[in-house]
Amino acid sequence: MLFTCFTWFTSKPGVGDLDPESDTPEGRATKDWLYHFASQPGASRIHWGKAIERPEQQWLFVDVDEAPPTLIIAREPRGRPLAACRPAEAPVTQVLMLFFPSDLDDADMDWLTIQFEQFKTKALDQAPDCRGVAYGWSTDSDVPVMGQPGWTGTVLMAFIGWPSVEAHMAFRQTELFRENIGLLKGMEDLIELDYFHLLCKSLEAPSN
Repeated sequence: MLFTCFTWFTSKPGVGDLDPESDTPEGRATKDWLYHFASQPGASRIHWGKAIERPEQQWLFVDVDEAPPTLIIAREPRGRPLAACRPAEAPVTQVLMLFFPSDLDDADMDWLTIQFEQFKTKALDQAPDCRGVAYGWSTDSDVPVMGQPGWTGTVLMAFIGWPSVEAHMAFRQTELFRENIGLLKGMEDLIELDYFHLLCKSLEAPSN
């Protein structure tokens, strides 16, 4: 079974360049942090980036063959979760997070997945600038809900590749989007819908 581990941290104001390719103490610390997770058994390619709208947020995604106990993970994603993160074709990855109550059962998840797939088929797959979509459910049921301090839940997470933030925002102004966004906003028991964009960088995991 394929899993994707994901985690994030918030950097403090005034912190130096966190780019792992930069020759700064912060950059070297970030690189060590990335390779710590990438060196876990079963890990393959890793992806890292800061949220464009929230530059203090640093995100990490690691494709793994088995689920470690220490990270939030998306289970059985349709496609490699950051297959949409291809800098040459889709330098911007939209991260879409749909939060639901912690007590969802498998039947609930199956029905909500069908609703998301309808949105993908009717809207995203028809968008000429959309470069790819992958998605999956968190195995943890206590994921912090974005924008709702103190709340936790289960999250359906999607990764959508775009050539630019502007291309995605232009799509949101189309009739195609407006006619179908209700498929997401109308999901039963939806707590919060959140999205942001990442400029992803990729690193090969070291040999284990």
